[in-house]
Amino acid sequence: MIQHRSKNKKNQLEYNLELLKLININKFDTDIKLIPQTEDLKHIDSLLRSKKLHNKTLIGIHPGSGHSSLNLPPYKYAELIDHISKYFKKPKIILTGSTVDSHIIDQISKKTKAKLHPMPKDLSLSELIALISKTRIFISNSTGPMHIASALRIPLVAFFSPVFIHSPVRWGPYWGKRLVIKPDIECPKKWKCKKDKCAYYNCFDKVEFNDVIDFIKKEI
Repeated sequence: MIQHRSKNKKNQLEYNLELLKLININKFDTDIKLIPQTEDLKHIDSLLRSKKLHNKTLIGIHPGSGHSSLNLPPYKYAELIDHISKYFKKPKIILTGSTVDSHIIDQISKKTKAKLHPMPKDLSLSELIALISKTRIFISNSTGPMHIASALRIPLVAFFSPVFIHSPVRWGPYWGKRLVIKPDIECPKKWKCKKDKCAYYNCFDKVEFNDVIDFIKKEI
């Protein structure tokens, strides 16, 4: 079997499942849902109580990534958070990320006027799953927690690079309600962002958030 994954014809999940046909597995259920563990839910409930966030409407934001593609930068996340705070008074905004994301979270905190609630950076994967399950909306770059939210069926806003190989057709969320946003340009590069050598850089500067606000209004 030869797969031309770089053509971005379908989701990475579908490409992977297609390989099962090589061992004569031709039927598989893709309608699966991630279920948090009970002990992790108890731990997260205790954490949220300590921060006076238990039973609150939470909007989760994961601004970091593995740096595999161009992302919505911290100052644009701060702008988005200010928009959310302007239109929605009830939700509390939590920030997730590991220690490698600390500088990003710090930049966002300095640039927004909104009250933010950073979560511990040492959560285990299963605890992060439980935490994301408590959110009403999850907002992220193209990264692992985005897929966790999708598998949990949490309504999701995902920001994607316009570079062809980073296409949300292949790497985007597979399940649930989602709004996928990428800069409205014809990116001149197919494989890697040229950054400040590109005439469009930073193309995320011109991203607007009206669609995000409308999406949140439908889900809150």
